[in-house]
Amino acid sequence: MEMHLKNTWQFDKWGFTTGMGDLITLSDVDGFYAYYLETGYKFLMVEMKHWDGTGEVPYMNERSGQAIALRHLAHQRNFTVLIGYGDTSTQEIHAAQVWKYGKTYEVDFKEALVTWWTRYKNDG
Repeated sequence: MEMHLKNTWQFDKWGFTTGMGDLITLSDVDGFYAYYLETGYKFLMVEMKHWDGTGEVPYMNERSGQAIALRHLAHQRNFTVLIGYGDTSTQEIHAAQVWKYGKTYEVDFKEALVTWWTRYKNDG
């Protein structure tokens, strides 16, 4: 964690993003590392959101910079975005969505991941 913080650039601190507006900020591609998969020029971006399974699913804020970036990627024919909503303490995923071609699909997380990998692993 210390190394991550040491290597995290605080662009807003130096005014680099001044004038970009409230919904825009620079992103660090390294943040995708653990939840990014490529095979045969097909890309899967996985975003995990904490949710303990009680109450309504806290779907991602569509106006957030992160959601906007992921939506744009999901419009590309070779990108799929998988969002899991689960409890980090139990590692249990309670709900999931796939974003693809401008549409949102409610899915089973594990099934969606296995289906994506099975479909594309031999491409290329």
